[in-house]
Order: sequence, then C-alpha cells, then structure tokens
Amino acid sequence: MDGCCEGEPLPSPDDPTSVVAQMTRLGRAPGPRTRDIVKEFRATADPGFLEDLHTAADHFNTRCATNAGRDSTLALTLDQIDAAMRQFRDGANALSRALTTQLIVGLQDDAAVEAGVARAEDDDLPHARRLWAYLARHCAEPFTQEAVPMLTLFAFVAGRQGDLIAARLALRDAITTNPEYELATGIHLGTIDGEDPREWLASAREGRAHRAAHLQHAVEVASEYRPTTDTTAVRYPEALDAATSHHYDQVLSEEERLLARHGTIDIINGALADFRNGRPQLTDEIAARIILGLQDPHTRDAALSTGGDSDLPYERQLWGYIARRCVPPHKGKAPPLLTLLGWVAWRQGDTVTASHAFTEALGIYPGYTMAKPLLDGIRMQCDPARLLATYRDAAAEFAASRPDLDTP
Repeated sequence: MDGCCEGEPLPSPDDPTSVVAQMTRLGRAPGPRTRDIVKEFRATADPGFLEDLHTAADHFNTRCATNAGRDSTLALTLDQIDAAMRQFRDGANALSRALTTQLIVGLQDDAAVEAGVARAEDDDLPHARRLWAYLARHCAEPFTQEAVPMLTLFAFVAGRQGDLIAARLALRDAITTNPEYELATGIHLGTIDGEDPREWLASAREGRAHRAAHLQHAVEVASEYRPTTDTTAVRYPEALDAATSHHYDQVLSEEERLLARHGTIDIINGALADFRNGRPQLTDEIAARIILGLQDPHTRDAALSTGGDSDLPYERQLWGYIARRCVPPHKGKAPPLLTLLGWVAWRQGDTVTASHAFTEALGIYPGYTMAKPLLDGIRMQCDPARLLATYRDAAAEFAASRPDLDTP
C-alpha cells in the first residue's frame, strides 16, 4: 500500500490516520475482536471435571438402553433445564458439577435441545445465553462433540438478540465439529437468509408440547407393565434367582421340553382362572415359573391370546402383573410378557399401549423377533383379526400335540 513501509508499526487506535479513527469518523465503531467473542463459549480443560463428565456419559448411556429409560431420562433433563434456568435467572453464573455434567449429557437428546430452544422467552434471553455458553465451555477435548447442542442453543439465543456475529461464530464451531448436526446447519442458513427466529421458536414449542404429551402418556401406559420398585419388589429377584438356577440346570429331551411347554400353559390357565375369580395374586414361585417358561418361543406362541373377547381383560391383567415382576437383574426376561400384553391390547383396540409394550420389548432386546412384526403391523394399520386366525390354527396344533405325547 502506498505510503506504508515494511517493518514500520501500524498507527495506534487514537492516531487520526488509524483504521479505528477513520471508522469512528464514519459512525462505525469497531466491534470486539473474534478472539474475545469466542472466549464466551470456547471450552477450557479441567481434567477433574472431564473425568466426572465421562462417568455421567456412561450412566446416561446405561439409562437410555431402553425406550422407557430414554423417556425417563428426557423427563429428568427437561426438569434440570428448568432448574438451571431458574438459577441463572436469579443471578447464578455457575451450576453444581453434578447438574452441569447431567445437563451436558442430557442435551445430547434432540428432544432436550428442542425444549431448550422452546424455553427462550424474550425476558430470559440473557440468562439462557449465559447458561448455554457456560455448558459449552465445559466441553473440552475429548468432549468437543458434546458441545455442539449447547453451541447451537447459544447461537439461537444470540441470533434472537441480534448478535449475528457471535451466533455465526458459535455455529461455525458447531458445524466444524459435527457437519451433520442439522439444527446447527438450519439455524446457520436462517441467519444468512434473514429468517425470523420466531418461526423456529414456534416449531420448537409445538414439538415440546407434543413431546410432553408423549412423555405423560408413556408414564401412564408404562405403569401397567413397568417393573415394580416398591419394597415388595425385593422378593422378586430372589424368586427368579432360585427358579432360574433350577430351570437352566436341567438338560431336557425333546419329549421333556414338550411336556414342560404344556406344563407352563397349564400353570398360565390356572393363573387366568384365579384372575377371573377375582383373586389376582400369584405366589412368587408360580410367577417365576411362568416367566421362565415363556422364554421358550414355542411356549410364548402357545400363550398368545386366541380366546374370546371376554377373556382379554384377564389376560391383560396377568401379563402386566407378571411383567412388573421382571425387576433387575431379570429385566431381560420381560420381552415375552410385553409382547403378550401388547398383543392383547391390540386385540382390544388399544394400539397406544400395544405400541409402547412392543417398543419396550425391542428396547430391551432389539432382536426380539415376535415384537417387531407386531409393531410393524400396528404402524401399517393391519387388521389383527387376520393374525388371530393364524394364531388360533397354531394354538389348535399345539393343543393336539398333548394326546400324542400322552399315548403310551
């Protein structure tokens, strides 16, 4: 540039010839430097915190191993977002380590991020901005990937405040870290195209309302079959432990296996008779024998509801009652009970409970082959009457196998 000499210092900001002075004369005051802006949300390492974050991430993944676990974890995260917002609204600049780690891992759920977007009330924007920046600053290596949702939320709030520079810098970090994070990409394009962020807000609030209704319904539905957690539940694993040890120690011939299947169905029929007579109580031993017997796919298929509609309420009660006994460490034995319950609910026209039960079975055991086609049948709006006819044929064939077995 003419008039400049290599090696000479640049004019100071108060020099009349400096860029700053010239911008000021034009009415364009210079903004903060990029390196100062990104300090608001860029992470700084704290080895002790990162160790706690790793532990929290492990616990989060364990809790979310099933659909029920994901629902309950999401509900907890939504409550924690509210609690954190209240603290920042009241002037806090930090959260407890436990809440910080739990929020970071909880916000890896897209539904939780959607809730974060929906909570951006106009009066709360400064507090929300500080909260998301605070959480993002705690996501240093090797947890930079976990920062992406918080950076996106920060950018959304900053954009609503009109601070497009900070928003775009945060989005740049988010997209660089995870180019496939669609919310960050969408908000970034929105800032370029000049979209009204209130449209995102309206969509997020609609999604939040739908999610809240789903969670509430899931809690209500799951109470029918979710494992019992009261003090009486301590007996259930003990009974299953004892029965399991005996059950799997046996080496049965094909004929003995067939006898065992019929024996389980006889016990189930006796239990159903108790429910019909108003005595819905089974001994721990009987319940454990039914649970273990139904781990055999042939026995489960024979137990599928094929009777008249008048039997359905009692069958539903029985399967829910026994499923609630599949407490840890025996939760893996619940899929047959959940599948039987779902089938009965579907026959009753209750596709909501049926879908939840089948989904829960697949959440516990993704390869459970009976639950998958039944869930697909509901989604495709199939008529269960067609399946019922097939199951009745199979039930008749199973019943006919007993005389052959009993023949000397």
